[in-house]
Amino acid sequence: MNINTLVCGYGNIGKELVRKANEIGLNVSYIIKSDGVYTIDAGGVLSRVGKYSELDGSFSGVDFSRISVGFIAIPASANGLASRKLAVALTQKRIPLVSCEKSLFAYYPSNLDLIAHTATVGGGSRILPYIKMNMPKGFRVHHNAVIHTVLNATLNFIMSSEKSMEEAVAEAVSLKYAEPSAGGLLTTLNSEMDDTLLKTCIVMYDCFLTEHTVNHNFVLDPNAIKVKHLDETSLAALKAERERYRYIVSFSRKPLGERDVIGGFSFVINGWFVSAGFKRFDNNAYLWSLKYVCGPGNAALIFPEGKYPGIGGPNCTVSPGAGPGPTVRTMIDDLRQLIAEKRIVRY
Repeated sequence: MNINTLVCGYGNIGKELVRKANEIGLNVSYIIKSDGVYTIDAGGVLSRVGKYSELDGSFSGVDFSRISVGFIAIPASANGLASRKLAVALTQKRIPLVSCEKSLFAYYPSNLDLIAHTATVGGGSRILPYIKMNMPKGFRVHHNAVIHTVLNATLNFIMSSEKSMEEAVAEAVSLKYAEPSAGGLLTTLNSEMDDTLLKTCIVMYDCFLTEHTVNHNFVLDPNAIKVKHLDETSLAALKAERERYRYIVSFSRKPLGERDVIGGFSFVINGWFVSAGFKRFDNNAYLWSLKYVCGPGNAALIFPEGKYPGIGGPNCTVSPGAGPGPTVRTMIDDLRQLIAEKRIVRY
């Protein structure tokens, strides 16, 4: 693919994007880091050629006439402001964009119609298109409709590991499923729970509130939804029966009356009841099959009429979801879709 790209972010995913771009023949013209704009040579050496300001998203040293597509792979920012300013600056230059950055869409859902975003939820599992493709006609209005999901593959990796939770977190960090945390296990789990809220907002907008994304008749404010974090007491309870729990996000048309939920969040919007937390699956026929989602995997169980699995199906389990490799593969798939739709005009 003789396509010139701009990569925003040079962390785990940004570096994997550059590696994958070289592998498939994309030309990485520029890399935007927090301290400036860079070019990169064949040996991987960066050279600073311009400035970048996170305050207003402005940058210098970029010849936009050379850019075919931009990738946004910066870490999630407070209220999505940093990624939004980047997105605005690039879309004003008519640069098609692919992003894996969740806060950009959780706080500014109108971007869902403008920017390819499959990798924001589930990384490599492509769970967003799966849910949309497998919701039967009339599902959104059926009073018994239910979807149970595993949206955070990092938490699933930790919960399904045979190692101690502390060892599982250390392994998740070494495999680049999670960012290093000075706070250890408790901080990592709570951070991933916060991350799941952003993913949940994207699922709501992209799958259930699609007709309201642009006009904002229904707006989810992640800051207004309280995540019940774990403390030492609830963490001890989770550790004691860890093999019976997964972090599950459920979307339903009526309250599910759930019990034995540790941590998480819940909210109601436009007739949808959303609940998330470490949920016990061994005493729930609808959640039982999620015990088989192991490692960095995502899952969606769709019950069109709230019926028991095997009657109401279908179900999906996909692995892996977390990690730079699977995430970047999905971003490249989004790029290929942009090319197929003839939205890439500069070669």
